[in-house]
Amino acid sequence: MQRFVDKKPTFIWVVNSKKCPKSALGYDFDGASFTHVGERVTFEFVAASFALDRDPAIKRLGEVVHFIDIGGIPADEAPGLELILRGLQAQHADDNDLLDACADLFDALYAALRTTA
Repeated sequence: MQRFVDKKPTFIWVVNSKKCPKSALGYDFDGASFTHVGERVTFEFVAASFALDRDPAIKRLGEVVHFIDIGGIPADEAPGLELILRGLQAQHADDNDLLDACADLFDALYAALRTTA
């Protein structure tokens, strides 16, 4: 999703979310700028915040991520995506490398969902 929000973001990784710099936009932890809100998981909240959920492929991707993250309505794509994500985690100990690999995966999934949405 970063290509829709910020094409060249800078990421910092913190072990303790309480030590997140005040100037940073926290992501996916309690008190973060972007995190779970109401029934939405972080992915869905970011998509809604930037009106990206108007795109049917992004909306579907949000539903898949939602199911993987907290359950709910089953998504056919979820088991395969979750398995691939676990494989990428096993391959990439470095968070930046994992982020790059996941970005490519989500770009490919987005492209596939655009053809069916």
